[in-house]
Amino acid sequence: MAQKIIKIGSSQGITLQKETLQHAGLGMGDFVRVEIAKTKKGNIITIHPDTSISPNPELSDWTKRFIKKHRTSLEALSKK
Repeated sequence: MAQKIIKIGSSQGITLQKETLQHAGLGMGDFVRVEIAKTKKGNIITIHPDTSISPNPELSDWTKRFIKKHRTSLEALSKK
């Protein structure tokens, strides 16, 4: 699978097909640990589920309310 590195906010990322995530037992919202190993033939990227991170429900709720309240401004900022 060939993927393009894209801009996501002030970061960069690679999108993965839904089928690829399902095959790996991963889904939207899962926390993962990414390891990159350099070899003579290129880089090997390994993605592992990371169960050591437990989301804070209070922070998640606050974030959802913030985004809902300020969506228009956040979308405008993302285009600058």
